[in-house]
Amino acid sequence: MHCVNNIPNTTRLLIEAPRRSPAVPNSKGTHALYTVTTYDLESHSETVEVKIMDISTGESTLFTDDSKNVASQWLVDDLVIWGRSAEGGATELWIGSAVGDKKYISLI
Repeated sequence: MHCVNNIPNTTRLLIEAPRRSPAVPNSKGTHALYTVTTYDLESHSETVEVKIMDISTGESTLFTDDSKNVASQWLVDDLVIWGRSAEGGATELWIGSAVGDKKYISLI
């Protein structure tokens, strides 16, 4: 049994602090893709958010926070491709527009 309450506050803050991946720009250099990972000691769960930053304004928007997503990267221009865990241990490939209306198409 884990006793979360005995962890010093500074250690808890370090463990639960959001961790950002490096921002990767798209081929046009207009937007950047990055992830923010957070760990919750109480629930022993990890949350991964994929975010898109408008490089000209510095503003970020949430692209997805689906816990079944396993990886994401730019495909071309404003299109993102990512893997998603599926039933039976399979992985689906998804594609979506990161800018404007999000239209998802399942590839596999």
